[in-house]
Amino acid sequence: MKNSDHERERLRILEMYSIVDTPPEEEYDNIAQIASEISHSPMAQINIIDATKQYSKSSLGIPRNVLPREFAFCNHTVQNPFAMTIVPDMRLDERFQNHPGVVGEPYIQFYTGVPLTTAEGFALGSLCVMDIHPKELNSSQLETLRALAAQVVVNLELRRNNLILKERQQELKSKYDELEQFAFVVSHDLKSPLNNIIALAKMLKQEYGKQLDTSGLELVEYLNSSSGRLKSLIEGILEFYRGDQILANHKEEIELNKFLHDISKLNNPLNDVQFKYPEEPVRLRVNKVVLEQIFLNLFVNAIKYNDKEKTIISVSCTQDDQLYYFTVQDNGIGIDEAHLLDIFRLFTNLNKKDKHGNLGTGIGLSTVKKLVEKSGGNIRVSSKPGIGTSFLFSIKK
Repeated sequence: MKNSDHERERLRILEMYSIVDTPPEEEYDNIAQIASEISHSPMAQINIIDATKQYSKSSLGIPRNVLPREFAFCNHTVQNPFAMTIVPDMRLDERFQNHPGVVGEPYIQFYTGVPLTTAEGFALGSLCVMDIHPKELNSSQLETLRALAAQVVVNLELRRNNLILKERQQELKSKYDELEQFAFVVSHDLKSPLNNIIALAKMLKQEYGKQLDTSGLELVEYLNSSSGRLKSLIEGILEFYRGDQILANHKEEIELNKFLHDISKLNNPLNDVQFKYPEEPVRLRVNKVVLEQIFLNLFVNAIKYNDKEKTIISVSCTQDDQLYYFTVQDNGIGIDEAHLLDIFRLFTNLNKKDKHGNLGTGIGLSTVKKLVEKSGGNIRVSSKPGIGTSFLFSIKK
């Protein structure tokens, strides 16, 4: 690689670290302090060099400064990324003997610089020690300086990786926000025409059902069931993306039995489901909207996927200093062990129909998991096919 090409690539890589002209940081200052002590030198610096200037990231015994690159001692060090620059007496070295910092303040006579060389083989700057007296370092001191320079590079790599991670996190957040907005807008805009389709299908059956043959009535029924399933899917998507909004609600105190009784009435208008709640009154301070959404979804599933003559749903609650723990147990059809992890995945329904012959949307339990985890808890499930299912979840107090 030509020198000009090498320098262009070095500057390109340097830019990726975003380290040029940044404030002091403790981890770099600590390394400069150790370098000074092990070399018995009153001055130590960690310098970064760009196309035209040298910037002191850390400086001990000499003010942090920005120098034109041509006046920087470390400029000679970065030009050879795989070797130390060792100058026992700068007054005797033709590269430095007329330098303003050698013939004038601060009258530097000793310099040793270790390049800060990346894995790609480019020196971004150097770790250097200086003294106003000529001297030589022993092999142990030189190796320690080399190890300290390697640690500086490790810190730079961590910085670089953190910057990349932050950029990717921001990209993912932006994409998620866009997807969330897209799903919300599309779902919301579809509701109105879909409601019209459902109403027209109902009207068609009511007013013209006697004029249709069996095949025609089957098509109307198919239209009804398909549009109903699509409506459930749209409402589920809206509910899923509404999860972040309801998490913003403030906490309030509830009486658990009354709270659960009110929710069960929404799902059990015919009183054909037996609900069992804690016998002792329990008062909780929670995000009521979030907890309501969680129980609504779990109750709906427990009722829909039940093949017993009497549906039974039991709820229990315990707590510790940090969390509330809830268990919702039913006597439904159960879930095969192989599918226990799949049920929380968005749009996964296991191809099982409920007791009304409808396939689920695969959104309800995904919404529950999202709400639980964003409330500082977790959820797990145990089940035995033909016997029932238990959901155990926690939320932070």
